Formats: sequence, C-alpha cells, structure tokens
Amino acid sequence: MNDSIIERIKTALPDAVLRTTFIVGFPGETDRHFEHLCQFVQRHKFDHVGRLYLFPRGGDPNLRLTRTNCLNL
Repeated sequence: MNDSIIERIKTALPDAVLRTTFIVGFPGETDRHFEHLCQFVQRHKFDHVGRLYLFPRGGDPNLRLTRTNCLNL
C-alpha cells in the first residue's frame, strides 16, 4: 500500500474526506498481511473505513484455501 499517495492527497487537499473499503478474510491472507493492513488504516486515520468479509459460497474454488479470521478490523 502506498503511503505517499495518501500523504500527497492530504497535502494537496487538506479538507478532503478520505474513505475506503477493504475485503478481508481472503484465502491465503496471513496474519502478517492483516496486521499490515491494520497498521495502514491506523496510520492514515481515514474518515470512514468499510470492511467486507469474504464469505465462501458453495462450489467456490477458494474453499480449498486456508482462511484467516479477521473480523476484528
């Protein structure tokens, strides 16, 4: 994730409202990946952060992959 892009936006547009949404819990996402994301969110203090948790559906190929528990974002 590119910190410099966020900082450039904040510098150029100090009144800008920054919001974002992340998909978490994707198969293959590690605790390290998730912690990196959490640190990024905390560092930039977005005005709004949405979280979408990836829920498997029957027949999805990703059901075979290891899932991570990341409902605490």
